Amino acid sequence: MIQNTYGIRNTKCEDCMICCACVFSFVWCIINIFFNVPDGSNMVVDCFYLALSACFQSQQHAEMEYQSKKHAPHEVEMKKM
Repeated sequence: MIQNTYGIRNTKCEDCMICCACVFSFVWCIINIFFNVPDGSNMVVDCFYLALSACFQSQQHAEMEYQSKKHAPHEVEMKKM
C-alpha cells in the first residue's frame, strides 16, 4: 500500500530476499512430505520469514516518516510591523 501510494519499487536485493523466502518455504514443505522432519524445524523457516518481515516493516516506517516530514506544513514566521 505504501509502495503504491508513493510510487516506490522494490530493489533487486529485496526481490531476491522475497524469492529466497518463498523457495526456502517450498523446499521445507517438500522435504516435510517425503521425510520425517523433527518437530520445530519449521521454526527456522518462520524465523527467516519474520526477520525479512521486520526489515520490510522498518523500511515502510522510515518511508512514512520521511513522507510525513516532506509533506508537513512549514512553519511561517510572522514579521512585526
